[in-house]
Amino acid sequence: MIQPFTVTVPDALSTAFVGSLYYLDALRALDTDVTVLLDPDVVCTAPISPEVLSANRNIGALPLNYQADREVNGLSRAQTMKVLARLGIRVAEPPVHWGGECYVIPLARRDELLEHVTAAWADTLAHFDRLLPTCRTEEHLFNCALSRMGTEPLTGIVKRIWTTHRHRTVDGGERTIPLWHLPAEKGRGFTEVSRQALNPSSWFWTSNDEVFRRRIAKGMGMSRRSPLRWGTDTLGQSANRILGPAR
Repeated sequence: MIQPFTVTVPDALSTAFVGSLYYLDALRALDTDVTVLLDPDVVCTAPISPEVLSANRNIGALPLNYQADREVNGLSRAQTMKVLARLGIRVAEPPVHWGGECYVIPLARRDELLEHVTAAWADTLAHFDRLLPTCRTEEHLFNCALSRMGTEPLTGIVKRIWTTHRHRTVDGGERTIPLWHLPAEKGRGFTEVSRQALNPSSWFWTSNDEVFRRRIAKGMGMSRRSPLRWGTDTLGQSANRILGPAR
């Protein structure tokens, strides 16, 4: 199936994440009992439990423990409260921030989700030029929608793993998690691994599950780092001790 990108984005609203708004079109095209939407920088290292993919569950997403005033691509949890208020939704406290790397969407919840996401996008178009907080990415739009719907946490199914020199969240427990979101590896690890993915006789296609996870972890700088990368990561941690942690 090829689904066109039909969302019109005003030039003044254009950001580096305009492509994420394709999710509005993708939602309209869903026609299976359960659909898993993944960011392109997510690696699947193991099968996902059938229970997670049940058509009778609520929408699934990853909750992220962000402070209420922390802006994520231009919108914080506290600011999301103001967007919800304009939509007629009053909440007592800032809503949970749900990450955009993975959504598990049962078809039975699709129309309700699409209704709420579309309303949030209409609010953006009506208010973005008034210096008011608005939704700029699919993550913002989905957060507005999911704050109004029952949502299943995908903790233990997907993990956002940072691998920058100054912000590293690898803890060794990743091997039990099927989905690895590696946002810092777009220009490094994914470049390396893609070469293997294009070769049908490489380890990417021929190795067993354990070897596959080990090779992916190495390629993404999660384990067995090269001396150069280990050295720059060590320097980054030294900078954190002097300048404070990066986030």
